[in-house]
Amino acid sequence: MGGEEFLIIAPNLSLQQGRQFAEIIRGGISSHTFSEIGNVTVSLGVTELKKDISMEDVFKTVDELLYQAKAEGRNRVC
Repeated sequence: MGGEEFLIIAPNLSLQQGRQFAEIIRGGISSHTFSEIGNVTVSLGVTELKKDISMEDVFKTVDELLYQAKAEGRNRVC
């Protein structure tokens, strides 16, 4: 992860629950007005950890999803 990119690992959540969790984060950030900078938005990519997939592949997948969210107009979960 680089620049303004962060990784959240949420154990024991299904993919659907992970997307719902990400949507809560997205909504909370976009609805908050920060005193120094005003409103900001966030784009999130969500994937599921599986035993047979390497962490490198997980990072690649979530990075692709993040850029998909940005390409689709930002401020969304993919």
